[in-house]
Amino acid sequence: MGILGAASSVSSVIGAPFGSSIGKAWGWRSGIVAFGCLAGLAAAAVWMFYRNTSRASAPNEAHLGGGDSGKRSSAFRIPAVWGLALLGGLIGMPSFSVTFFVASAAASVFKLDAVSAAWIISSGYLVAILLNLVVGYLMDRFSKWVVMGGLIGLLVPACLGMPTHRLLVFRMSTVLVLALGFAATNQVYGIAADVLRGRQTGNVMGVLSLGAGLCGYLGPQMLGTLRDWTGGFAAGWYMMAAVAAATVCGIVLLNRYGRARIQQADLVGGAS
Repeated sequence: MGILGAASSVSSVIGAPFGSSIGKAWGWRSGIVAFGCLAGLAAAAVWMFYRNTSRASAPNEAHLGGGDSGKRSSAFRIPAVWGLALLGGLIGMPSFSVTFFVASAAASVFKLDAVSAAWIISSGYLVAILLNLVVGYLMDRFSKWVVMGGLIGLLVPACLGMPTHRLLVFRMSTVLVLALGFAATNQVYGIAADVLRGRQTGNVMGVLSLGAGLCGYLGPQMLGTLRDWTGGFAAGWYMMAAVAAATVCGIVLLNRYGRARIQQADLVGGAS
């Protein structure tokens, strides 16, 4: 997941210049067509090189914790799936919201132009390239939940630093929010695959993406509403810090729930 996240970050960094350069030369429609062609190449690569070798041996039900053989059910009936969906959405909410509003905040507070704001956003994704690799390495060698909790915990001071009127602090805080949020969003899919395995993994990932999509929509809406009510961006940044803090609490609760279910399954298996 770390390598996948790093590759996604590279794509985010070069995607905007790629599309804007084509749009500047041949019109914005040509830029959209170019992205469509890239998507077609990606689909062809998946069709040619991806093979599912575990289809015959995979169970038909989702397994909680990778070892809950005694309790199998539809992925939509497992509370942990919906907890992970909410968790994934809250994890990505700060970075999604900052991406939408950093240009307006930079222009309003610091009088920066669109190019300068774009460099701030690109810097966040550049840092995310290295951060994804580091976090992926740590997730494979230590507790995924502890690493994820620490990663989201760092989002709290990063969000609290954004209401500043010092440009350097604002830049650093924005870069951290984007990099940490992007890395954490990628790694939550690894946690989902580790907690819930089986033929219904597709359903699990679908529900997880549903949570990310809803929170990705609601976050900017809430931040925009707070900006209209207060006349500034500070309330929105504080709200993002509160969301990050609530996400850390959700990680702790979901981790305890998962461990309790796994221990219960082990007791049932030992008794039988």
